[in-house]
Amino acid sequence: MSQEKPSVSGGQADGAAMRRGLRLLGLICAVLFVADFFVEKHGHHAWENLPGAYGFFGLLACGVLALVASLLRKFVERDEDYYD
Repeated sequence: MSQEKPSVSGGQADGAAMRRGLRLLGLICAVLFVADFFVEKHGHHAWENLPGAYGFFGLLACGVLALVASLLRKFVERDEDYYD
């Protein structure tokens, strides 16, 4: 009797599905960015009227959060045997 090891990652099919999902996500982002040129905006600040301003702001905010989290980790990290 041969014993087959179960695949943790799911194999080739999951990789193809992941690529399709990422391509679909990229396509949706591109369509929304192009659509942003045709939508009339009523922003409170001048930068809000730029195409893709909120996408850029979200990307910038995500990067700042990752940087702050990596800096904060140095203060809250415990030794490996802290709970022993």
